[in-house]
Amino acid sequence: MDEILKANFPKLWLTDFDGTIKPLGEPVAEEDQTALKAIGANGGIRVVDTGRSIRTFEYDWHPGIEIDYLISSAGLAISRFGKNGHEGMLESHSFQEKDAAQAVECAIGLRLGFVFCFPPPRTHAFYYKYPESFDAPSSFRAMVGQEDREPHPWKGERGFPLGQIILIAEPGLMRERAATFKAAMPWLSYAFTSSPYHDGTLWLEVYPPGVSKGDAAKRLAALLGLGPGDAVALGNDYNDLALLDWAGRSYLSSEGPKELQGKYGTTPPAGKGPLRHVLSELCPGCYESYLSGS
Repeated sequence: MDEILKANFPKLWLTDFDGTIKPLGEPVAEEDQTALKAIGANGGIRVVDTGRSIRTFEYDWHPGIEIDYLISSAGLAISRFGKNGHEGMLESHSFQEKDAAQAVECAIGLRLGFVFCFPPPRTHAFYYKYPESFDAPSSFRAMVGQEDREPHPWKGERGFPLGQIILIAEPGLMRERAATFKAAMPWLSYAFTSSPYHDGTLWLEVYPPGVSKGDAAKRLAALLGLGPGDAVALGNDYNDLALLDWAGRSYLSSEGPKELQGKYGTTPPAGKGPLRHVLSELCPGCYESYLSGS
């Protein structure tokens, strides 16, 4: 690599997973897998920063997807990751007992149906309850039915360890009910995300204070002696905003929400080489040099 390019090569590469480099129902494209290898070969630290739990990420991971760290459950945990998969958590978060009790009651009171996830590393395990007053959105049923998850119908349980709350509804209703939740507990962390199942619903994710994809990226960078100027980030949705706003160079998928377009750089859709696109833009020739072995 040219010495000038090498000096300016980003040290920390963070990417969301679903909808950013992984299309729905399809694997990560070969060119993006190669881009990850090329980034590593040039000294870049590779991080997937995802809303998935550790287990649900590993369900679609394979050794061809080379990364060094995993930020899972939208910042609830930071883990080392290697050629054999998960290598242990560096940090994890969960609700304090008092906050958990109040957050559970808030969620129940919204009557939307809910998912109460356990803390890492068992965020794939959860209690759930379908909405009382209308049909459950198809994405709700899809999430409960996935074989990489551990769902338990909620039967009034209280006092369990809590890592994350997820609420699902059509966008107008969700924004209205989210305002109610936020007014009751403004100190918690909140993120909207479009349904990964593409059924038009909006999800509200509720976390302990200080938990987001961006907060976790900032903490990992500090651990590595790096800052936002060393980082490039890729995302595709509202829950990536904290990450995209933190990183010095940020890119949003062309299929991301329309109101966010133009605020960041743009990548092709998942499956069409978004990571290769960013690598080629920031380090012209790096991808080709890796392929040729030069």
